[in-house]
Amino acid sequence: SPMTMLWTLIGLNPVYEMICGAAEVAAGVLILFRRTALLGALLTAFLATNIVLYNFCFDVPVKIYAAHLLLLSLAVIAPDMRGLWNFFILHKPCTPVYGWKKPACRWGLRVETVATTVVLLLVAAQAAVELHGGYSHQLANERHPSPYTGQWHVDSAVLNGQSKPVLTGDGHLSRTQRARYAARLGDCAVARGRSHWRQKTHPPARLGEL
Repeated sequence: SPMTMLWTLIGLNPVYEMICGAAEVAAGVLILFRRTALLGALLTAFLATNIVLYNFCFDVPVKIYAAHLLLLSLAVIAPDMRGLWNFFILHKPCTPVYGWKKPACRWGLRVETVATTVVLLLVAAQAAVELHGGYSHQLANERHPSPYTGQWHVDSAVLNGQSKPVLTGDGHLSRTQRARYAARLGDCAVARGRSHWRQKTHPPARLGEL
């Protein structure tokens, strides 16, 4: 699929992965502080735009989430748009925009600080749980690979008792063509009916049925 091809190509170069990851972490840290929020939002918008293009052009199923990140970064940039336009396009001096006012009461500042801290901690905890679960699942798959791991030749496909062409996620393949599937069983394209598989092993060939 286009998504598999995209992530495979990105994973071929660890340096590119580290640079992208470091840039995303830097953008997330910069956007937390008022003095650097604009810089962090600009960096986030640049990175999120690239991610949104990847998701829509290669059919990656996190389009809405990436689009939300882009829109949120643009919302942070919006109060400074006039100053950015004057400085970079019209070459005019600009004054900083102060979108936050310190509460008049000390307890108001404390409530705001506590509420912001709690929200950030909840978001970080949710992300940590999701990452830990995904990483644990990946390690389990690597330590105990599925018996369907490898390359397979599709000999035949049967749907409702009738012989059918080999079904894939993006069309039909002739019976003489070879189909390669990823390590996980969930990546197999045939979802209904029965298919007879012959694993590409030497020797001997192993027969299976789904």
